[in-house]
Amino acid sequence: SAAAMLKVPGEQIGVIAGDLADAESMKATLDLAGSLGAKSIDCRQDGAKLRLAADGSKLPRESYLFNSTIMGIDEADAILLDRDTGIFADPDKVHLLNHHGEFFNVRGPLPVLPSPQGRPVIIQAGQSGPGLDLASTYADMQFGARRTVQSMKDHRKRLDDNLVRRGRGPRDVGILWQIRIQVGETDAEAHEKERRFIESLPPDAGLIELSNLYGLDFSILRGDMRLADTAEAVRAQNAQWGSYEEILKTADPEMTVEEFSRQVIADRVLTATGTPRSIADRLEMLHHETGANGGFMLSKGSSAPGNLNEFVDLVVPELQRRGLMKKSYVGATLRENLS
Repeated sequence: SAAAMLKVPGEQIGVIAGDLADAESMKATLDLAGSLGAKSIDCRQDGAKLRLAADGSKLPRESYLFNSTIMGIDEADAILLDRDTGIFADPDKVHLLNHHGEFFNVRGPLPVLPSPQGRPVIIQAGQSGPGLDLASTYADMQFGARRTVQSMKDHRKRLDDNLVRRGRGPRDVGILWQIRIQVGETDAEAHEKERRFIESLPPDAGLIELSNLYGLDFSILRGDMRLADTAEAVRAQNAQWGSYEEILKTADPEMTVEEFSRQVIADRVLTATGTPRSIADRLEMLHHETGANGGFMLSKGSSAPGNLNEFVDLVVPELQRRGLMKKSYVGATLRENLS
């Protein structure tokens, strides 16, 4: 995903694009520069873990809780690095985690220096009910993949309501909305690029994409089967149900698997095709219609890094001209630049 920065008056808002303890050590090591953000989403490939987490809360919740505590168990001034005395750290300020949970036990602490930003930024991906609950409890930001302005606004309201119930405020969690951009110097050029992109897709690309996303082999389903009739089979996979539910709510209920597979890569998420000015218009509209609280995550297009280069070269200057995008960073860490 590419990174861009949107802002509202007075506020800067970001747009991003093994063993558990070992994994956390790796994240903490990477975070020494203060620039790490952790994307959190339930794993759909591990069937055992999926069964344990079938209610959408137990395993993910314990993982979030672990992430939220393991990075902050050392006091800020615990590391002394005193060459004269040979003292590396004050042992009274380095604390054991001693986590004993339902799914894993971790003694701690991590064998790395504390992060400049305390802990990595947690960006939660999941828009089902349990996903929104996890985001409102633990996340700093959330990825969102809605297909209409109204569903984006509904999502924002549900998240805000959840945040308030948990003693947090709506500004505590911004949403990075997924969008696919096709930009050209003229409308004709942009639409020609889009046409070539659609024509370049293999006939079975949509079925492969659906199968990969939702854990169900769509190639074995009847082509004339309605999307609505696949709901329970997809839900049973416990894989990105919120995303599929969004498709069911916003697509023609009579659309068949074959019909949708031909267009899923093109319009599974929001799209914007046109000139830099028209795309900036659309991004600005979407940003303000959803509360000006977050930004955008650029989805894959016809080429990479071609699409990203075009966005940077053509759209970014227009966003900066409107005061919607940063021209410089305000801090040394990712957390500071997203605040």
